[in-house]
Amino acid sequence: MRLKGRQAGQHSWSSSITHWLIHQWAGRGFPAFIMLVLVIIVAIVLLFALGYYSIGPIGNLSLTNLPGISDKPFWPCIERSFLAFITLSRVENICPGNLQIPDALWEAFQLLIALFFFAAIVAYFTALVLRPKKLFHFKSTLNIRRDTSGCDRLVCSVYAAPVTVTGLNIRIIARVRIDSNTLKNVVIRNGPPKQPLAEPYIPLRIFADLSKNGITISSVDADGYVERMSHRVTTDSKALEIEEFYIDMTGVMGNVEQSVFGEHWYKLSGQEIFFGEFASVDPDYKRARCNSGWAKRKPPQQITKHFDRNKSPLLPDDDAHYVFGYGSLVNPASFARTLGRNDWTMDDFPLATLKGYRRVWDVAMDNSIAIPGYKQYYRLDSNERPEIFVTFLNIEPSENDEVIGVLARVSDEELVRLERRERNYQRIDVSADIVGGPCHSVVYTFIGTREARERFASGKASGTAVISRAYAENVEEAFRLRGRRALENYRDKSQSVEDSKLEVIDLRKETVQ
Repeated sequence: MRLKGRQAGQHSWSSSITHWLIHQWAGRGFPAFIMLVLVIIVAIVLLFALGYYSIGPIGNLSLTNLPGISDKPFWPCIERSFLAFITLSRVENICPGNLQIPDALWEAFQLLIALFFFAAIVAYFTALVLRPKKLFHFKSTLNIRRDTSGCDRLVCSVYAAPVTVTGLNIRIIARVRIDSNTLKNVVIRNGPPKQPLAEPYIPLRIFADLSKNGITISSVDADGYVERMSHRVTTDSKALEIEEFYIDMTGVMGNVEQSVFGEHWYKLSGQEIFFGEFASVDPDYKRARCNSGWAKRKPPQQITKHFDRNKSPLLPDDDAHYVFGYGSLVNPASFARTLGRNDWTMDDFPLATLKGYRRVWDVAMDNSIAIPGYKQYYRLDSNERPEIFVTFLNIEPSENDEVIGVLARVSDEELVRLERRERNYQRIDVSADIVGGPCHSVVYTFIGTREARERFASGKASGTAVISRAYAENVEEAFRLRGRRALENYRDKSQSVEDSKLEVIDLRKETVQ
């Protein structure tokens, strides 16, 4: 079990008293609150009456001044205390006795106490009536659970205290970094939860679908806390980094129809989003539904011990492989055909960004060598197989550049098929450089082998390195189909055909039998 942050049960005496008073106000209704005020007034009047009584000479206690019963009756002291304290009137010689301090000073002190008391009552009553109450308590971490289909769901845990709250509405916002100065709000949920009400200290679990809102997990640390998340408006749009989540909840309190609320910020940098399940809490419905404000002054032990705890983090999907395509494979039809898939959708090939690379034309095959099962090129207007070096796109490290391509999850069999097709390339692990990539999974891409780059250098030196016009046009068309941003990246972050200084010729591709 993992515990993050301050436990829910660390309540001070002041919070316990506040919960008790709120319960008298909202849990019992207005008449109970009036009774509470009257009890406090009576207690203060009696306190001052005892003060008056203790000043004079000691005598037999009596409520009335009956002859032969008492030289110092208590009732006149109560009368003086009530009239002087409550009505702020000057009453003299009602309570007998020899005052040891000036009567005016005593009454001035009494007046100050009375004013403070009434100001406190008015302020408290006004706050209860007019100001929304912050009665929702949020779990110190958000949880993310992954279902069997691989979709991620955000789980917000919250409870209300110390009264029942109805008319619930919750809003969950992801704060997305646009640039160094701008954060964008992405609302991923705004509406009532399935539960119609929040009972005192009964946890509510509020869910929001991350996958359907274009949010993916990119990195999780060894303890299960999410380090990086990204958001895409569409599968073809740019991945934007998420910095934090903001959650607020509103409702109506008890019998008095008063607004209540709660809010919480969860930052990725503060280890406040956990990739795993929350610990279960047995709800204490008996305490939640009792009429005792004293019982509801603080959370039950189940809340204090388990509400902020998490289970073990989700295990990584070590068997999942992804391939990043940045050239002809950007076309989903070409990618699916290469993998041997007949049933596919555009969602199977979302756009992704590879940091720290750029495209170049520097990989070539020797067209004079026929390899069974591999491709070979012929002139378009004849059956001549020219002895040339056909050049293809490659990527090379470039610190300030990025390459937009597509990401596809592949099986072991499909990965072998890809390696067979990409004879001029070798597979490398680029998991750490993919923005918005899958969590805990390996992402591969293919870069030119040393031999393929040497073939290109030899062909360029001899003037026999060329580019197939069909290949160049198909690659650009593939990026055009994936949207403006992808096309602009291809044109801006790639070595152009013109800059390569290679001849572009019409060729026909066939498979060697």
